Amino acid sequence: MSGLPLAPLRECVPNFSAGRDLAIVDLLCDTVSAAGVALLDIHVDAHYNRCVLTFADTFERLATAALGLVEAAARIIDMTKHSGAHPRLGAADVFPFVPLHDDDVQACIGDVRMLAQRMGEELGICVYLYGQSALRPDRCRLANVRRGEFEAWHAGIGKDPRWEPDFGPSRPSRGGPVVLGTRSVLIAINFVLAEPDEALARRIARAVRGGSGLPGIQARGFSIGSQVHVSCNILEWRQTRPRRLFDRISHLAVQAGNYVSFTEVVGLIPGAALAEGDVEAMRIVDWSDRSVLENRIALVRSPTTPAHCD
Repeated sequence: MSGLPLAPLRECVPNFSAGRDLAIVDLLCDTVSAAGVALLDIHVDAHYNRCVLTFADTFERLATAALGLVEAAARIIDMTKHSGAHPRLGAADVFPFVPLHDDDVQACIGDVRMLAQRMGEELGICVYLYGQSALRPDRCRLANVRRGEFEAWHAGIGKDPRWEPDFGPSRPSRGGPVVLGTRSVLIAINFVLAEPDEALARRIARAVRGGSGLPGIQARGFSIGSQVHVSCNILEWRQTRPRRLFDRISHLAVQAGNYVSFTEVVGLIPGAALAEGDVEAMRIVDWSDRSVLENRIALVRSPTTPAHCD
């Protein structure tokens, strides 16, 4: 691979409903590499039965990779047999595209809409648009699109007008639909409580999300085996920095006689989102320079760096 072109550069962070069969994950990684696109990160979660790939390139190359990934996922993942702790709608569940420069947002919105139309026509896949690319206001929020999950979609597609696709056929399939969109950089972060108190985690999640909590935060509390997580998405990290969120969650935990044992970042994070000392203060595990989005992009720009799956 000759390295990434300098511009325009966009990030793609698709989520797939596969986290237990590593052969499927490997096939998805190979599909990205076959499109000449460098993988920046991969996160696999067996409890969620879900994997998240991160890659960046020009939209032309991203579109080639996306078409291959959606076709492969719909072919090899049977959603009628799928189970996992994370909400999901389809095999290639959600496909966010992230413009990395403010002046590229409108162009990205248009490109994603055209790609959605191609997917519907060329692959025969039911496609919904969300986020900044949404064609309907009730589909701006991903949670609205995904409400009821695969089972509600499979029972309602072609019958319930709520499930009318933006593109593609109105008929059920074992691979389910795909949801495409344009969004800002999102930070996914989990705070693990020292004492496994799921009720407390849920109370903390309610306190930090939504209108009465911190701006731009989605949060939920749940158990994974012996651990209890407060799992958060930071939708606008310039409004709420990870350290501010950690401090709030830590304060609420300590008030209840608990504390945050450690923090894990899912995927990559913009370097400017963390100040000096934040990694140590937040007790972020498995941290390295390769956890920073800009560092990974700079690495794969190198003409000597091959596309790979970590």
